Amino acid sequence: VLYSYGTCLNLLIFVAFEGAGGLPNSLTHGFDFWTWAMIASAATSGFLVGAIYKYIDAIAQVFSDVLAMIASSLAAAVLFGLNL
Repeated sequence: VLYSYGTCLNLLIFVAFEGAGGLPNSLTHGFDFWTWAMIASAATSGFLVGAIYKYIDAIAQVFSDVLAMIASSLAAAVLFGLNL
């Protein structure tokens, strides 16, 4: 909410450049659907974590961080065949 005008302005500029073919060496050159889906997922989870942390105490935050690290490690092991 605080920086929504800047977000909208940057999105508008980005769409204007990308609609015109984009810049050949831009940061987002070559991104496909799955890349944008991952970016949207990370942004959404960041907003959700911030909203949740607003209402819980510090000890619960530490436990949730630990559980998130364990879940991420297990998911990486299963999806990418990594050894723990």
